Amino acid sequence: MEILNITAISIIIITSIIGLASIISTIIHKSAISQNQHLISIVPLSGHVEKIEYIIRSMLIQFQQTNIVNSQPYIIIIDMGIDDETKKICYLFAEKNNNISICKKDELPSFINSNFILYNK
Repeated sequence: MEILNITAISIIIITSIIGLASIISTIIHKSAISQNQHLISIVPLSGHVEKIEYIIRSMLIQFQQTNIVNSQPYIIIIDMGIDDETKKICYLFAEKNNNISICKKDELPSFINSNFILYNK
């Protein structure tokens, strides 16, 4: 009977330690990540991109499946001379999704500085 009590107490202590470690880990993880962090994908495109719709849809699905706490996924498409058809598709996606933007290559630094807060660690 005493062995059962010791075993039960040992199991309770071990699960309590694991639970406490999990809670501490969660608190540390949430406090280490600041609010409004951005997960940015920069996509340089030129010419005709045959599967642009597939590429953008795949990235949006990947963002939905990525489970990063407090992150805001964002796609920046860099227009490096894309054709009219590709440009039209990109702009249609950008109109429907507020996390997609299109800019020219030389506009990228000012676009990032004006739309995102950059942190130096």
